[in-house]
Formats: sequence, C-alpha cells, structure tokens
Amino acid sequence: MASDKVEVREKVAEYGQMSPSQIALALAHLSRELQRLQDEQEPLETSAVQAREKFTLEYSKAWLAASGNNEEKKQRATYSTHQDRLEAETAEVLVKMHVGQVATLRKRVEIARSAAALVRAEWELMQAGGRARGG
Repeated sequence: MASDKVEVREKVAEYGQMSPSQIALALAHLSRELQRLQDEQEPLETSAVQAREKFTLEYSKAWLAASGNNEEKKQRATYSTHQDRLEAETAEVLVKMHVGQVATLRKRVEIARSAAALVRAEWELMQAGGRARGG
C-alpha cells in the first residue's frame, strides 16, 4: 500500500516534468497498451476454461474406469490426470497474472490522466498570468 503511494508520487512527478502534448502522447501509448492487453484477455480465459473442463472430463473418465474402493479410484484418477490438472492450473494462473497486468495499467492510465489535468491547469494559469501582464 505504501509502495503504491510512492509509485503514484513518482509517476506524478515524472509527468510534471512533461509538456501537455508529451503527457497526451504517453496517455495514448498507455491506452493502446491497455487495449492490447484487453484484447488478449478473452483467448486466455477461453483456454483456461477449456483446460479446466478437459481435466474434469478426463478425471471423471479415469475415476469411472478405475477399479477398487472409492479412495483407490480417486487416487488412480488423480495420478492418471496429473498433466491435465497442471495444464488447467497453469492456464488459470496465466489469467490471474494477466488480470493483474490490466489492473496495473489501468492505474497508470488514471495517474496519467490526473497528471495531465494538473499540468493543463498549471499551463492555463501561466497563460492567464501572461495575458494579465500583457494586457
């Protein structure tokens, strides 16, 4: 939490050194990056669902095909579907990591927007001061 506040302060200070047009360009870049990440989200989620369903189906088949009491069937099914379970878990982790990247980038976009508003307000004040002295 404290590190987030430090990061925000650092980013705002960084944007404070930029011109309004430089901030606009940075914001456009962040927006394109956010769109790219959002476009990548659906295929990752689809893959995760398919991997989880494949694992579930293979586990069920293995359990039904196994012999022995319920615990033995469970252990045989777990053993024979180990790779499917790893693939499903990995796909879910990738989705969670991607969601985290999207959230971080959204925060960066908000910081850039706030900084742009501050720089724009300062610029307008400077312009107004120049007109008052000149006119």
